[in-house]
Amino acid sequence: MRYFEDLTVGERGETHRQVITEDAIVAFAREYDPQPFHVDPGLAQTSIWSGLVASGLQSLALVSRLVIDDWLGEIANLGSPGLEPLNLRLPVRPDDEIRGEWEVLSMRPSRSHPERGVVRYQMKLLNHREEVVLDTVAVILVSRQTPWTDAPTSPAGAA
Repeated sequence: MRYFEDLTVGERGETHRQVITEDAIVAFAREYDPQPFHVDPGLAQTSIWSGLVASGLQSLALVSRLVIDDWLGEIANLGSPGLEPLNLRLPVRPDDEIRGEWEVLSMRPSRSHPERGVVRYQMKLLNHREEVVLDTVAVILVSRQTPWTDAPTSPAGAA
């Protein structure tokens, strides 16, 4: 397990690759985003996408899973208060081979909880043409091995 103190600003990496099938796109969309360009290859041909595309929600779920499998799953992660802008730059299409990248952008001890730190990291999803299809900045709370003893007093609930 890696704790807040084990991370460094500038740390980066990439995930394994995964091929996205038409069946996976359609199955996800039927459950969570049943729009014609996600669930019906025929109707998708007549859309602005000129073919079936994965839901942006699925693209976010895919990059999240890749990053968890290959990095975040080893971190003493306590959860995320949110994402900063989520940019869906290009669609994921059937048979695209995708991979994720991450980079730690900033870190700071929590002002109100000395047992944790706050980490901001950029997360990207790329296709096999090395085009960025999605990027965002995630904020996570990470356990500290040693609580920060000089933590200033701040209002309850502040991170």
